[in-house]
Amino acid sequence: MKKTHYLLFGIIYFFSINQSMAQTYCEASIREKDEYIGRVIFGSIDNLSGYNDGTNGYSDHTSLTNTIEIGLSDSIKFYLESAYNSDKGKVWVDWNDDGDFSDSGESIGLDNSSGIGPYHGVVTVPDFAELGDLRMRVRIDYHSYPPACGATNYGEIEDYTLHVDELSTNSNDGTSTLTTGVGSEAVSINTSANTEAERITIVDFKFTDAASGDGLASIIDQLVIKPGTNNDVSDWTICIGGATLSGPDLATEIQGTIYADSILFFEEDFISIADGANETYSLKIWMTEEVYANLGDDLDFKLDYSRIKDDVDGSYFSSGSVESGGVNINFNEAPGKTIPIAPVDGEHEVPLNAKLYWETAPENPTNYKLYFGTDILASNIFNGIPLGNVTNWNPVVLAGFTTYYWKIVPTNFNGDATNCPLAISFPLVVNGSMVRQV
Repeated sequence: MKKTHYLLFGIIYFFSINQSMAQTYCEASIREKDEYIGRVIFGSIDNLSGYNDGTNGYSDHTSLTNTIEIGLSDSIKFYLESAYNSDKGKVWVDWNDDGDFSDSGESIGLDNSSGIGPYHGVVTVPDFAELGDLRMRVRIDYHSYPPACGATNYGEIEDYTLHVDELSTNSNDGTSTLTTGVGSEAVSINTSANTEAERITIVDFKFTDAASGDGLASIIDQLVIKPGTNNDVSDWTICIGGATLSGPDLATEIQGTIYADSILFFEEDFISIADGANETYSLKIWMTEEVYANLGDDLDFKLDYSRIKDDVDGSYFSSGSVESGGVNINFNEAPGKTIPIAPVDGEHEVPLNAKLYWETAPENPTNYKLYFGTDILASNIFNGIPLGNVTNWNPVVLAGFTTYYWKIVPTNFNGDATNCPLAISFPLVVNGSMVRQV
């Protein structure tokens, strides 16, 4: 009887050890393959994951590990493939290692978590996190924010390992500062061209490793540019076409990601200021081809030291705030006129289903107005309707034995083009068949 009791105790003890060593997590799956996660960047992890066929949308990447110390952070960024504007993403970490993602603080807040991506955020290890290997789950879904577990119709699920260490005593020593650079800054912007000659330098940032002699560089992993005091534009995506950062440590300019209220530059260790040294970096932008912001509005860009994500092995930033001041949106010329391409003025051989084509106008048009009719003013059918920033239009079906007049007028926030030529077309039909008039 004693021997049996001893054997039972041994079985229970062995089972308990195995349960703590290998957690069993809830299943997550999808019903139909469509959009999926193409790449995950998280600290030392940079995984071009793709889609794992035959696993119902679940991919186990727990062999890939990123290490973060308690109280410290790392950026996470993941890209979508075959994405839709209605896609949404979430990230979870099982901080207390209890086999689920439902406890307080285990859902990670993302700065951007909807649309075609990329999605990004910051994972900060809380003080209560268990040490060792923890499970991190990344998931996307269509239309709704996905649950950590269970089945959804679309999307994908990927699991990774986050290793949590005690906080080191020798990392992130000393302080560094952020100040204004020495370059000239723009007071207005009117370029929608992504070319070196036409990007406008908005503001310079000077980074100084102020803790000279501590033996540590200032290492920057992420910069977030936010709206400044004089900013008038509530959604930057409607007017900023792109942004680049240039400086000594960058062999080529790196391009930022534009969000409604921020510009994100993220790359592991992409700036490193030597101990006691300083470097200046420039922010350049250009506008969208269609500027949906009022002329006369100001853009204002601000980088605060608290928006700098520094590497844990370098000096941290403790002071400094730089604003560009108001940068006026000023497209100061109305567009030039456009020329009709087809049908040409006075053409007699026009199919009844013909499209209208015209040249792209110079000087940054944001829209084209259509004047179309059977009257000499080309106005009794369509009188200046906006077509968008396009160079063709389909009138659907024209009537036979009818003379049509048409004119295209380019426009932008500075006004309409002038002296736009009028074109005349003659579609003909006999017994339902096209004939040609000579």
